[in-house]
Amino acid sequence: MKKHLHSCPKNPHNVDKKKRKIYTYQASMPSNTGESSHVNCHCEFDPKAIRLALAKMVIIDEEPFSMAKRQGFQGFCSVVVPRFNVPSRFIVARDCKKNFVCEKESLKGKLRGLTSRITLTTDCWTSIQKLSYLCLIAHFIDDEWNLHKRILNFKMIDGHKGKEVGKVLEKCVLDWGLEDKLCTLIVDNASANDVVVGYLKDSMSSKFVLDGEYF
Repeated sequence: MKKHLHSCPKNPHNVDKKKRKIYTYQASMPSNTGESSHVNCHCEFDPKAIRLALAKMVIIDEEPFSMAKRQGFQGFCSVVVPRFNVPSRFIVARDCKKNFVCEKESLKGKLRGLTSRITLTTDCWTSIQKLSYLCLIAHFIDDEWNLHKRILNFKMIDGHKGKEVGKVLEKCVLDWGLEDKLCTLIVDNASANDVVVGYLKDSMSSKFVLDGEYF
């Protein structure tokens, strides 16, 4: 009997996972008369899409990876999508990283396709734990004259010494393929930034182009 259970086509647990089940439910919609009407809605059960939505929720709402295993969230999922197997925090972390890589490649393609130049701004600071960070932000205008701002890198650095910051910026710019797209690089008035600019001039004089002229 136990062996038969694994092969029985009428056993609901043997539904092919590759096949998506269509759910039909009735949604209450307000009508012009003030009375609610019911509309039949059809949606596909797609575990991958649900996991992607979960990863995006964790990123946007800045939730911990472990929130997927919280009792309240699992209870919510058991009502909304009973067939969905809530992933562990390790799987959620991997999904978040995959989403980051996908979004990064998409943004790279968008930046490469720009007809306009890109302005970069930097910000360095030290946390209360005495850790140094650097944030690199790109500003650009698309073909419809809409201004955009995107964080390209947010990372921990060894310190705020000019040469070290210059190396980090150089690596970031080359990683994003922006050496021939730059318009300006804006930094604050910290004295170390004079060294940063000098380092970039010396190390990338043949790669950085500003307004058609080399550094």
